[in-house]
Amino acid sequence: MDVRLTPLGERFGRNLWRSRRRAGFLTQGELAAAVGMARTAIGAIELGQRMVRADTILKLAAATNQSPCVLLAGLEWRAGYHVDGDFYVESPASPLLRKGGRGQ
Repeated sequence: MDVRLTPLGERFGRNLWRSRRRAGFLTQGELAAAVGMARTAIGAIELGQRMVRADTILKLAAATNQSPCVLLAGLEWRAGYHVDGDFYVESPASPLLRKGGRGQ
């Protein structure tokens, strides 16, 4: 299966991974059970291989006790020269880098 990662999906996936860990869900399976999804679906979302609908964003936000804005952090729509505009995505790792890594 040819799965193409997009910056949009990658960023959302990192946000979900971080929210899941902060909420105390140690496994993807625990989060999946809480929102009525398969564990593999959560894994695909976290890897940026699957995009989610608005209702799924709301379920994930509620299960992780986060605002949907937290899951969408770093994602923005910008009108542009194109007819429809384009998405702007911060680098998936930029604000997510752990402090106190090697050399610090």
